[in-house]
Amino acid sequence: MSEKRYFVAVPLPDEVKRKLFQFCDRRKKMFPFRKWVYEEDYHITLKYLGACSPTTLEHVKERLKDAVSERNPFRLAVAGWGHFGRSESPRILWAGVDGDMAALRALQQKVESLMSEEGFEKENRPYRPHVTLAKNFQEGHFSSTSMADDWEQEMNAMSWDVTSIVLYRTELQRVPMYVQEGEYSLQHRS
Repeated sequence: MSEKRYFVAVPLPDEVKRKLFQFCDRRKKMFPFRKWVYEEDYHITLKYLGACSPTTLEHVKERLKDAVSERNPFRLAVAGWGHFGRSESPRILWAGVDGDMAALRALQQKVESLMSEEGFEKENRPYRPHVTLAKNFQEGHFSSTSMADDWEQEMNAMSWDVTSIVLYRTELQRVPMYVQEGEYSLQHRS
């Protein structure tokens, strides 16, 4: 049995996940990616942790309570799309994130800081929030113009209030692949 891996993320509401999935589902034949992300697995990563011992996992859970305490809910939106990797053969196809980016970055930095205190290595790349839609383009030439036209016609900014963060556990042979290990509500300040 392989070691379970963990990460911390902002969950997306069901209606946002559904609309993203419907958009992607209609494009699977036109854009042959090796893997299209399952609807229930959409999220915005704050911090990848990797493997955790049971003791470390309990510490992580306690620290995540600290990360959200005295933090107000804030508004985000899925807006636009893009990719990582070569434009003709992207490694990752993603939906962009907009809204209260200052609040999102502050939350991400708090999680990053608390997790580094628990011994997790700090991320050395800039934080680029996104929702992964598909991975590893397989063949031919990726048409960013076609994707841009489709996105413009079908997708509008879908916004929601971020009221919690989630600790997810990855189970590679399962669908959906990410299982909620804990949810931590942002606390309203008076």
